[in-house]
Amino acid sequence: PVVELPPIPVAARIVDNTSPLPVKFLNCGHASVNTPRYCWDGEKRIDSNSTPLAIWQYTVSGCGAIDIDGKTTFLKPGMAFLVTVPDKHTYYLPENSSHWEFLYLTGSGFALIELTYAMQQKFGKILQHSAQSPTVRKTLEIIREYQEKPLPDFCTASAMAYDMWMVLYQELNSNSTQDASPLLTAASDYLRRNLLKTPCDVTELAAALGYSRAHFTRKFTAECGMPPGKFLLDWRLRMAARILSTEHSQIKSAAWRTGFSDVSHFCRVFKQKYGVSPKSFCIGHEE
Repeated sequence: PVVELPPIPVAARIVDNTSPLPVKFLNCGHASVNTPRYCWDGEKRIDSNSTPLAIWQYTVSGCGAIDIDGKTTFLKPGMAFLVTVPDKHTYYLPENSSHWEFLYLTGSGFALIELTYAMQQKFGKILQHSAQSPTVRKTLEIIREYQEKPLPDFCTASAMAYDMWMVLYQELNSNSTQDASPLLTAASDYLRRNLLKTPCDVTELAAALGYSRAHFTRKFTAECGMPPGKFLLDWRLRMAARILSTEHSQIKSAAWRTGFSDVSHFCRVFKQKYGVSPKSFCIGHEE
């Protein structure tokens, strides 16, 4: 990169991670690894007492690897990933790489996780940045300023985290050269127009877009990298989280309004996605 990098390793961390704020800045840094022991599994990284995480990691030199949904991507300089924890991914130093040097940002909080999901849906989990990109520059600014002291109080750090994710979103939105799948766009538009109706199932969504269920499933999976059932489930859960956080709705009502007839099933899949139960989610927003 043509930008000047801070020393390795260096990290800036927040001291207080107990605040109920919807956006929290946990840490950022500049690091390099050279051992195959460096491996993070997104499904095993969180325990019952932890909160979901959002992670952006950008390769400066060397090469890393990440496995997402059974596909391996080798992360060369200029490439980054954007993931949440818990989720089905593993990133590590591959056997054919001598080292992996990277910048990273980690945040948490319901609003930040929701924003990360939205960016993943629109831009994917594998990203490209130039060394002079706004996101890289902003990350370096924070690392340099706080490499010898903790991040500021949690309110200021929360604002910094939101600002960082907005910088990332603006950059991706301005510079993205890869259009979203037309089928994904059509499905999202249909659901958005029918937001106040009980969410449809795959068969109904396929019919609304002019396909049989079988043809729609094959085409959607091939174009969008996920089966339509998973897309609909994620959409329903995001809608449920929005209802619970903004309307103070009862859990049973939020479940019914987002197409879940079984409240126990709703609570189970909600916790799998957000790391907390719907009840704890509501409490977190009321504090």
